Amino acid sequence: MISLNVAAVVTAHLRYRQGSTDKEWRCEATAQGVFIRYGKTGSRLRQTVIPVAACVQRDPRQEAQRRIREKLAKGYHPVPAPPAPRSADPAGPAATATTATVRLWWEILPPQDITAAVQTLLEPFTALGMQIESLPAGVALRVGEASLTVLTKPPLRAGGELTQPLLALVLLALARALPDAVNLADAANQPIDPVAFARAATWLQGREDWQTVARACGLLPTPPVLAAAGHEPPGWFF
Repeated sequence: MISLNVAAVVTAHLRYRQGSTDKEWRCEATAQGVFIRYGKTGSRLRQTVIPVAACVQRDPRQEAQRRIREKLAKGYHPVPAPPAPRSADPAGPAATATTATVRLWWEILPPQDITAAVQTLLEPFTALGMQIESLPAGVALRVGEASLTVLTKPPLRAGGELTQPLLALVLLALARALPDAVNLADAANQPIDPVAFARAATWLQGREDWQTVARACGLLPTPPVLAAAGHEPPGWFF
């Protein structure tokens, strides 16, 4: 049986199966409160949000831990994380990208609801295995067991370690496309230029699929296309 260290939990994915009953419960603690999604396994999950003011000691992390313990006591069990994609060389760049941890802090202060813009911008990420779920005031992004809730109406300030670099790439893409609404900072609270950050990211090396999306979002330069010999376009001088 899979064990769960509740004291270290920020997100959790639990499942209950008994007879004909099969339901799941997901929980994510953020700076804005605790986001809970629940329902029948395989169906569209319903969502509820526990605001900070309603959390134990106004601490979303403690509130999430309390609710997780309650579910475990009722017979729910942790859902195992899917295996990470394997590269031909487990020690190569692709493996490093999959297991890298990225430290980012972000602030989303949109002047209006930007949900539609965010969903359009993130469409290319679905080809990389990201699930995008619409919320009443934003979107929930999930890659395997890693998740990120992006609120697109009220101000949102959050940050820390992202164990799934693909979610960091999403934040960089948002900051690049919506500079007036999304701000990024490093651990020293210094502003981050999304393009410079992406171009220096070692976790993008060896992941051509991620790089393709990064180029589409304007985070990486498009490789130059060399003209065939004898067919140089006019205006090229050597």
